[in-house]
Amino acid sequence: MKIINNKKKTGATFTPELLANFLVNKLLQYYKYLSYTSCVLDPACGDGALLVALYKKGKVASSNIIGYDTNNTYLSVAKQCIAEISHNNDSQFYNEDFLAVCPNNQDIFSTNIKREFADLIIANPPYVRTQVLGAEKAQQLAKDFNLTGRVDLYYPFFMAMTNALKIGGILGVITSNRYICTKSGSDIRKYLLKNYHVLEVIDLGDSKLFDAAVLPAIFIGIKKNPSEKSEVTPKYTSIYETAPTNNTKLAKSIFEVLNDDKAGVFNVNGTFFELKKGILRQGTDKSGIWQLDDNKNSSWISKIETNTSCRI
Repeated sequence: MKIINNKKKTGATFTPELLANFLVNKLLQYYKYLSYTSCVLDPACGDGALLVALYKKGKVASSNIIGYDTNNTYLSVAKQCIAEISHNNDSQFYNEDFLAVCPNNQDIFSTNIKREFADLIIANPPYVRTQVLGAEKAQQLAKDFNLTGRVDLYYPFFMAMTNALKIGGILGVITSNRYICTKSGSDIRKYLLKNYHVLEVIDLGDSKLFDAAVLPAIFIGIKKNPSEKSEVTPKYTSIYETAPTNNTKLAKSIFEVLNDDKAGVFNVNGTFFELKKGILRQGTDKSGIWQLDDNKNSSWISKIETNTSCRI
């Protein structure tokens, strides 16, 4: 019960092996420069599922793997998992709060603060309101990351990871999908568009990939200079439960659906999911909500535009 309560308080949500493999395969499609000299970071590694999945691909040396976590029990499991498959104990694991390692406040001076050292970051940071962590911790995060109001913990994680990532490095992160289309997520959307060439957003919807009641999403992007314009057309994928159709296809798993090249409705063990694929439409404002733009949606939007006589 103590572990369960701690998971609720800290927002810890462990990454299932199949989801870890899916994210790793996505990242390897985009990041062609990953090598044994590359530094790979997971800032909230938990039991190490993401780092293990990546290491098994044989693209990075165990000595170049870095993991942080505030829970030493989880961290011990991560160390052991990497050591067992690498036959080395040379990975770098730190029982520290990563948000204190790479804060956003430039006025903080400390020998422990690091900047732009990672080539690739793969992460599934905690999902919890900062206020749940207690007044003292919430105030410290607000100070370190110049935050105001009620924010989710993965927002300062986005900022800390960006501080740790090299220009040209790639970020692949699993978070709640709330920031994609909520008013409270406007600052995150604006921040990501400012700092990344967005490659792909995958809204995993109600695919129920976690035990926790969270609707996850994957963000993949290449860090750029904030003043640099992005010439990349971001992909957007979503998967949500739906009703069956005459063209429903059979699939063995959610991941078989996600890896399909074509959109459509799929039957996964009696549950029906609609897979949509298109590009990311962000509106005229960088803080605007993110939407999927496919042929069907574009046609609908164009029809509205054509029949609009005026706007208020």
